[in-house]
Order: sequence, then C-alpha cells, then structure tokens
Amino acid sequence: MKPLIRSSIVAWLCTLCMVIPAVEARLGNASFLALLGAFIQPAEIPLVAVIERELFTLGLQLVAWAWSCLGIKLASLARSRTLSASEAPLTAVFSGEYLEAGPAVICGVFLSIGAAACLYLKTKFGPSPFLFASILACICLDINLAYAALFPYPYYKLAEQIIIPLALKAAISICVSACFFPKSVNSLFVERLCAVLEPLSLAARDQIELLQESPLSPDFNFTRVHEHVAKSEGSLLPLQASARLLTRELSFGLASGAELSELVLLTRRLMNPSDGWAYFYSIVRADLKHDRFPHTPLPSRGGTPVASPMATPSPSRPPSPTGAGRSHLQAKPNDAEQHMGALSRHFPHLFPSSRPHSPGSDHDSHSQPSHSRWHLHLPRHHEPAPVGTWESLRFSALESRLHRKEYDVHTETCMRILGETSRNILAAQADGLDHVVAWLGALNHERLSLLRRRVLGGKAAADGEKLKSTRLVVEHLEQELAEFSRNHAIVEPFERSLDPDCPPDKRVPHRYLFQAYVHAFHTKRFTVRLLELLKVIANVEDQRSSKGGRFHLPQLPRLFHAETWRAMGEPSADSTQHDDEPQEIAYSAPLVSSLGSTRRRDPDALEPENMVQEIGSRASHWLHRLQGPTAAFVVKAAMTTALLTLPSYLRQTAGFMYNEKAVWAVFQAQLCLARHRGEVAFGFVSRMMATLVGATLGLLLWTIASGGNDAANPYAVMATAAVGYPFLMLLRLHLPGPPITAIILSITAALVMGYSLKDSINPTIGFSGTGWGVAWRRFVATAIGTGAAVIVSILPPSSTLRRYQRTAHAAIINELCQLFADLISFAASSHSDEAVPRELHAKLLTTRSKLRRIALLRAVVSYEFSLRGRWPTKRYDTLAATEMEISKLLSHAVVVSEELGPAYSAALLRRTRGLDPLFLGDVIAVLQMCSTALQTGEALPQVTPVLVERLLLVAQGGFAISRGEEDEDFGLPRLITPSVLKEPQYQAFSVGVSVMFGLVLRFDRLVNATKALVGERYPITLDFNRTHAYRPTEYS
Repeated sequence: MKPLIRSSIVAWLCTLCMVIPAVEARLGNASFLALLGAFIQPAEIPLVAVIERELFTLGLQLVAWAWSCLGIKLASLARSRTLSASEAPLTAVFSGEYLEAGPAVICGVFLSIGAAACLYLKTKFGPSPFLFASILACICLDINLAYAALFPYPYYKLAEQIIIPLALKAAISICVSACFFPKSVNSLFVERLCAVLEPLSLAARDQIELLQESPLSPDFNFTRVHEHVAKSEGSLLPLQASARLLTRELSFGLASGAELSELVLLTRRLMNPSDGWAYFYSIVRADLKHDRFPHTPLPSRGGTPVASPMATPSPSRPPSPTGAGRSHLQAKPNDAEQHMGALSRHFPHLFPSSRPHSPGSDHDSHSQPSHSRWHLHLPRHHEPAPVGTWESLRFSALESRLHRKEYDVHTETCMRILGETSRNILAAQADGLDHVVAWLGALNHERLSLLRRRVLGGKAAADGEKLKSTRLVVEHLEQELAEFSRNHAIVEPFERSLDPDCPPDKRVPHRYLFQAYVHAFHTKRFTVRLLELLKVIANVEDQRSSKGGRFHLPQLPRLFHAETWRAMGEPSADSTQHDDEPQEIAYSAPLVSSLGSTRRRDPDALEPENMVQEIGSRASHWLHRLQGPTAAFVVKAAMTTALLTLPSYLRQTAGFMYNEKAVWAVFQAQLCLARHRGEVAFGFVSRMMATLVGATLGLLLWTIASGGNDAANPYAVMATAAVGYPFLMLLRLHLPGPPITAIILSITAALVMGYSLKDSINPTIGFSGTGWGVAWRRFVATAIGTGAAVIVSILPPSSTLRRYQRTAHAAIINELCQLFADLISFAASSHSDEAVPRELHAKLLTTRSKLRRIALLRAVVSYEFSLRGRWPTKRYDTLAATEMEISKLLSHAVVVSEELGPAYSAALLRRTRGLDPLFLGDVIAVLQMCSTALQTGEALPQVTPVLVERLLLVAQGGFAISRGEEDEDFGLPRLITPSVLKEPQYQAFSVGVSVMFGLVLRFDRLVNATKALVGERYPITLDFNRTHAYRPTEYS
C-alpha cells in the first residue's frame, strides 16, 4: 500500500507542475513526459534504489544528448544553406521546408546507431537500472535526431525538451521517496530474507508430522517438502537483487549492510540440505510408486515387423515387472507377464511367439492389403512412432531388482525410525528458523528505540534478553544435534544382515539404510549450516555498543570493477534475459586429467603457425559471433529505426509525420523489437491490448476532468488525478501477467491525460487535439510500430524461440557434462584446494539460474506461429525438470565429496564406477550425444547405452566399502560391522552411493527426454538371448 501511495503522489505532483503555467512553460513542449516518467518508473522501490535509478536515467540521457549533439554538429557542417533562428519560422521548420539530404542522412545514421546501442544495453543487462534508462535514452535520441534535421541551424537544445521534464520527475521521486513512508534497502532485504526462511521452517516442522505417517498410505504427501523448498528457492532471486544495494545507504541499527550481506550466503547454503530432504522423499516415492524409470508410451498400432525374427528372451532372466497403460508403462512387480504381453502385442518383431500360428489367426493381418495401403499414412501423422523402447525393456528388467512389494515393510520401518529419531531436531530447526525470522522482524521495528536510547540513554534490558534468547537457541540446537548424532536406532534393523550366517530371506537390503541416511545426513548438514547463521546473528549482537545500535555509512561502488557491472544484470523473477549463442558456452578444462590437457580444435584449419594465422583465427571467431541472434537484433533495430524515421526526413512527408506524432510509432517499434520472433509476436499482442485498454482509461479520465470539453479546469484535473491515479498506479504495480503489459497500459492512459492537458493549456505547433485525437493517434502509432517490428523480425536472418529453447538446453547439457567431469576430478583429488568446491557450487547455481530463465521464455513460445505444428511444451518441461534434478544432485555430490575426504571419496568412486574409464566414457558420450542431437536437431540412435544397467552390472552392492582383495581398500575397513555403519564417514559414503545412483538414473532419463524430442534412427535387429542376466545382490 505504501509504494502505491508514494507512486500516486509522484504522478499527482507531476500533473500539478503541468497545470502551473510558469512551470509548464519552462518544461517545454514535452512537459507531459514528466507524467509519463512517473508511470514508467514509479516510486515503489527503496530510496537508495530510486536515487540509483534516476542517476542512471539522467546519465544515459546526457550521453544520448552528447551523441545527438555530435550528429547535429556534423549535419550542420554538411548543410549547404544555414539560417539563424530568427530567419526560420517554426511553422516552416516543421513543415520540412529546410530539409536537405546530407544532414538528414547524417542524423539518420546517428539515430540508428545510437538507438541500436541503447536497445543492446536493454537486452544485455535485462532488469536493472539500465532497463528504463536505456528506453528513455532511446526516446531522447528519437526526438532529438528525428527533428534536428528539420532546422536550418544546429539546434543543440532540442534535447532539453526531454531531459528537463524527466529531471523534474526524478527530483520529485527522490523527495517523495524520502518524505512519504520512506523505504530502506535494509528493510526490503529483511522482508525478502524472511520470505526465504519461512518456507524452510515449514518444511522442517511439517516433517515431524509427515514422518509419523505411513508412506504406504494413499494420502501420504511425498511432495509437501519439495513445495516448501521450491517456494524458498523462488524467493532467493529477489533477495540477491536487494542485497546488491545494502552497502549503498546510510543506516542505523544493530547490523550494517555488510553484515546483512553475509546472511545471504549463509541462507543460500541452507538450500542444498533442504533439497536433500526433497530428494529423500522422491526416492521413497519412486520405490513405492514404481515410477523410478521412464517408460515408453504404448502405441495403438503395432510396429512394422522386420524381416528377421528375434529369439525369445532368456527364461533365466526375470520377468519385467511393469503394468501396461496407454500413457505410460509403470513398473509393478506383479504385472510382469502383462507387460511382456503388451510389449509383444505392440512390438511383435521383438517378441515372436514360440507357438505356431493357426491359419485363421493371420487372416485379419493379410486379408485387407488394399485398405492398409490407403490408410498407412494416417498413423504417421497422428500417432508418432514410440521412442525409448530399448530403454523401457531394460528398465523393466531392473525395476524388480531394486524394490519388491514385500520390501515395503522395510521402507515403512525406516520412515518410522526416522520420525522417532529426528522429531526433536526438526522441531529445534523450525524453532531456530522462527527465531531468525523474529530477530529480523525486530531488527527494523526497534530502530527508533535504539536511536532514542543512544541519544538520551536508557537501559538495555530488552537487548540482553534478546541476546540470551539467541544464545539459548544456539545451545539448544547444538544439544539436539549432538543427541541426533549419537542416536543410531536406524542401524538396528540392519545389524543382523551383517551376520554371514543370516539367511538371505531374513536380510534387510542395504539400500533402505542408505535411503534413511540421505535424510539423516542432510538433516545434520542443515543443522550445522543453521547454526552458522545463528552464530553470525549472535556475533552481530555481541559487537553492538552498550547504548544499542550505531550509524553505518554507505560504501561507494567500485565503478571500474567488473563485478559491479555484472551484478547490474542479475535477472529478476520476471526476467526474460537470455544468453547469446548458448551452444558455445563452455566451462574450464577438467581439474585433474591422467591423459593430459584438453583443447578444442578447429576442424577446418590446422593450428596457427604464425602471427598472421593467429590474427585470422581470432578474427574468424569474432566474425562468427557477429552472426548470432544479438548481432542480428542490433542490426534490425538500427534498420527499423531508420525505415520508420525516413518519412520524417523527406520534405513531402515531414510535416505530416510531425503533426501525426509518427515518432510514437518509432518508440513502439523499438520497444517491441526482440531477438526472437516469439518475443516480438508476444509484444505485438500485449501492446495492442494494453494500448486499447489504456487509451480507454485515459479517455475516461480526461472526459471526467474536462467535462466533455476541449479544455479542462486545473482544479478538476487535479481532483480527477487524485482519485484516478491510485487506481491506475494499482494496475501499473500489481496487474497480473507480464510487466510490459501493465507498463504500456498505464503510460498510454497517462499519455492521453497528459498530452490532452498540455494541448489544452499551452498548445504548440502541430496541435493534435485532446482526448479522442490523442488516443486515436496513440493506437494507430502502436499498431504501425509493433507491426513493423513483427515484419522485421520475420525477415532473415530470423531467430525463433523454438530453436533458442533447443540450443539452450543443448548448452545446459554440455555444461552439466563438464560439471560432472569436474566433480569426478575433484572427488579423485586430494581435496587440498578449498576453492574448487566453491567454484563448482557457483557454476551449478549459474546453471540453475539459466534453466529458470529458459523456463520463463517457454510461455512465450506459443506466440510463434508455425505451419509445422504445435510446440512440444510438455516434452521440453520434462527435459528441463530432468536437467534441474541433475544440477541439484551434482550439488549434493559435491557436498558429499567435501565431507568424505580423499580415502572415502576414492572408495565411493570405485563403488559407483566413477574411476572406470569405460563407464565414464559411456556417461560422457551419452551426454554429448544428447547435447549434439538437440543442437543439430538430429535423431539419436535407437539403441543407446543404458547407464543404470551398466552401473549395476559391474559395481558391487551390499554394505561393503570395497569389493574385496582385488580392490585397494584405501585404509578403510574391509569388514563391515555395526560400529562401521554408525560412523559419520560411512553415512556420508552411503549418501554418496544413493546420490550417484540417482545421478546416473537421471542421465538415462535425459536420454529418454531427448529422444522424445528428436526421435530415433538406425533401427537394428537385437538378440535378447544375449542380454545380461542380473545378480540379485547387484542393486543400489
């Protein structure tokens, strides 16, 4: 409510300046820009952010003015006939009587280059202070250079018509933000930090109840924790955006901006263990629901039989336990025969029957050749051939080896024990998070009392109680952590399984202990990191002065430091910023390599042998980058600006263009232009709808203010503004949907109101009327400008969001492959470099940010018209979800590797084939195949390595750390006893096994998701008699 009031006051004061004749005359012909600026940049953000935004806006305005002055000077030098201002009446100027070709060309070139540069800044930095600053600078260039060629003399002050109203608006915004309900970055940061921590508190507290329920119950909610964690992660991006300005303001209180900035990193470190909770419930659900593996949807028609019949599956191989369904084949151990029967019906070439067919049995398949000839093409259009059949068959054989129905009791037992052992620590975690939220809430509320105590003196009893409370929370949480670490009740059901004399049917499989350890491990990690956060808060309280808070001076930004400008481009929740040429993104070389360093080669040229070839190679690389979507966007922006401004430089049409406000069409075209056709099409639809509604609202406001006349009473205008602006600003700030729709709607209404007021009070040359005349011109200009943007976006070279989505996911897979290689290298190293895991975590966070930006753009793809058919939204959603899961599991693997140390880490790699070059070669080859297939759009082979199968065939199972005498033991125990199971290192080792298994499983899911998009090729005949048999002990 307070931001709404502040923003409405700014708009009202800008209107007040317009109705004062002396002020309006000083503002110039574009005085209404002050009102438009109030709606473009409302005062809804903290004071420091307003100051920064206005400074950036005015700074870019001045740069645009300087660029315009340079162009005007060169144009005046090219002019053959120069007159003084007194010799050229304005009516003749704006009718185009003094236009010359040379100055017009120079102004057009400078306008095109300057506008393209401003739009490049807008797309480069995304949501940041550069966003609206670059837009307003573009407007300054358009007006200045479009009309400068009309004057027969260098008119350098033309830009004052734009800069002075916007400077007045900036001053009003800063004063209002400082005087009316001032908002500090500190306060905003605290609110957003609480928004991150509160869902985590619910995630911890809800598990107390959740772990007491039976997972076999149909009402058990496996996704409750994931929903809380996802909500918390969604609040991280706004938190990081607000943290950037924490040290830029003068503040008073217990904590400085730098101290609060430290809380961002500590809070972000809570995300990994909390996501570990969500992963635990996902693997339990996968066991009970039998949806661990992706399965191929069954077609409604059988495949075309191949010429060579296949051998029947080996009877020694266990039946495939899946149930057939039209949408998915979901594995169930008691449905093996049904699944194989379904597969044999739909894929007869894979499962020929062993019994002879009767003559009548083939009658239907051979009696209608003519009908099948005429209708054979229909299934190809409406029912595409299934993909992933080979993987589905292999997964079906694996499912029963991982979890059988009779093992449900073990899952239920482990969940019950986890509920008993972790109840107290989960409650302590929730209490600790609630205490942090309460402390943050009191941080801002007690500023005045602290300031009064510092000035007048007073007791600090309340603060002493707060300090004691923080210390008590820390001590209580440490006690619960120690008690939880000592409690090994979860090991008891598995102790008998370690006895060699225990019958096989009485042994509890090790994987259920490993699953339970996933929850326990991340519970402890969450507690440790929460303690770090609480201790920092306690230290902040320890360091305060005896009188309470203190003043904290702002820190000046490092303007010449790359990180300062890189932080400007951090995307917000509504960001559509994306990377150029995503397929070329790559990380550094692997950390450790036994085969030497790696380097990319140019397939079309040998290595440069001299300086000339080196320069040519680098030049070729940069020229290739100029062919990307961003370069094409910049060229098209310049071309569109030039074409739409061209009639203003022609003597026959210059007057018409000025009177009809054709420059508005140039604005709209520049705002609508984007790198991809889908974004431009979306911009066209949203701007046309918003302009129509905004023009209607503007007409309504003006009609009320003027009473239906051409002129309006100033008092009526101000009264109407006082009532109408809050509702209009409410739409600007809180209208659901894309922000650009709310912006265009509100500024269109403000333009109709402000321009009508301007022309009714102080009409100028080229008077466009009031009310309807302004609204109609605005709508027509929007239609022309956005229509031109759509046409230009279609012209080659044209980039589509469909292709961008595909290539961006290819780049993400490429990054994940590199990160997996970096993880293996780090796990196999001595762990001496502490910077390596931090770098890995930072890269993984960057990858997840890219995935979120890609997801935001998927909603716009539907606006791209294509005759090829609908875009496969659900398939891309599946691919993106799999990539996100892989990135999170890689983060878990890095944490586990940090915890294990070199010996256990090497043992983990041996157990999960992380040091096996054959298996690693398969993994990297599969990931690269997926990336290349998405990059090129080519289909994958029908038969590809099933990584989970290859992992389970060779890797050992059970509780053992190493396989036996043939393996190095790394100094670790060979004999597994109950005491070994209770060791923290073994617990982390078991979590690593589960995480690596989940990681490899998701690599297989990635292959299926990629095949669903690109399809399959290279069909071959298979002999299922030679497929591997599975040993019952080899499951993870």
